[in-house]
Amino acid sequence: MIASRKRWQKRWRAVRACLPIILSCQGGLLRAEGLLEPTLPDDYNQQRNLSITERPRPGYDPLGHRIGGFLAYPALALSIAGTDNAYVTSEGRKGDMYGRIAPSLELRSDWNRHMLDLSAQGVITRYSHQQPLDRDTWDVDATSRIDVGDFTDIAVRGRASKLQEDPFTSQADASLAILSSYRRDDLSVRAEREVGRTRFAASVEATKLRFGDVTLTDIETLSQATRDRSMVAGSAQGEYALSPGAVLLARVVYTSTNYQRLLADGSPNRDAGTWQVLGGLNLDLPDFMRGTIQLGYTRKNYQASSYASVGGISGAVKLEYFLSDLMNFEIDAHRSIEDSATSDNNPYFETMASFGMTRSLQENLLAGLKVGAGNQAYLGSPIRYDIVQASAYVRYLLSRTVSMRLDAGYGKRVQAGTRPRSRIDQSTIMMTMELHR
Repeated sequence: MIASRKRWQKRWRAVRACLPIILSCQGGLLRAEGLLEPTLPDDYNQQRNLSITERPRPGYDPLGHRIGGFLAYPALALSIAGTDNAYVTSEGRKGDMYGRIAPSLELRSDWNRHMLDLSAQGVITRYSHQQPLDRDTWDVDATSRIDVGDFTDIAVRGRASKLQEDPFTSQADASLAILSSYRRDDLSVRAEREVGRTRFAASVEATKLRFGDVTLTDIETLSQATRDRSMVAGSAQGEYALSPGAVLLARVVYTSTNYQRLLADGSPNRDAGTWQVLGGLNLDLPDFMRGTIQLGYTRKNYQASSYASVGGISGAVKLEYFLSDLMNFEIDAHRSIEDSATSDNNPYFETMASFGMTRSLQENLLAGLKVGAGNQAYLGSPIRYDIVQASAYVRYLLSRTVSMRLDAGYGKRVQAGTRPRSRIDQSTIMMTMELHR
């Protein structure tokens, strides 16, 4: 009723094929998960559809190199880019050029049973004039799946990353986020079992976030230690197939968040336990649509009595519509409760939505467009941030080993609800050459 035990391997192959491109770009567009990924990732893809970017291209797909029972896929992305507002400020805008080098390597197992996927990526960014923005980010990931009998899988994943914050959707002010990087370490275990029309899944994940100091001037450094935190999340999900392509789901998630430091004024940080209950529908209808629609309620209970518990409607929608073999559309939206890194430390509701389109102009020529909008509404405060982002790309596959990509992006963030209103915006353009072996 749902995908076979190999769906994890297929999904990871699709994701990893895009990593050199993702790492070479400016950042996510209205990211659905912010700093964290869901403990139980959405599993609506039953391999009944292939999007334009997933579709095999026999004349252009990298063949990889066999190493024993693995296939190795090395890649290198070289980019040159420009921005009209490097520090993403409302005044004193400074444009600049910068370059990026993004090497990556993936090892995929080629076994009849079980699965092991190892990958490592890095991004080196250097600016022509604004050296404080120079950065090095990286990601190391290991994912395994153990097949237990015919109907049960156990997946274990470990991941370590050094990442850059997005100034438009960050939990911090944009002027801080553009200079901020953080470490994220994850370890998760997931088990699932299929019986007839039903499937049950459960997972436990431990995550640790550590934020680096921000260099403001040659003599002034800002510590972000009060943002450091660890989280342990447990999830359980049940599914029932109404038909091969339509599955009802119910999900319960509990997350315990513990900050490492008191706030700068000595007051307690926002240690909390968060409950989320969701119900919805997963779809994978051949030659038509796939995706998920989820709606539920989130409640965050703080340990310190000085903070009032908060709750509200939460949910997510992600739908891909396959108009034809040459054009796909995508809708992505979510609403969630997030912790703040601003001075008043109030939590906020984040509501984001985006629309995307992918077009195959030729077998080896792809184009895409994505636009999105949303807001971050702070509880107990008139402050609200309205966010707009847009991006477009064209990708040309010259051969199995070489492709070219042109990206353009625009972001705007307006602080509403207070006077005076502040606005920041940034435009970027990037040319990337991707090399595969």
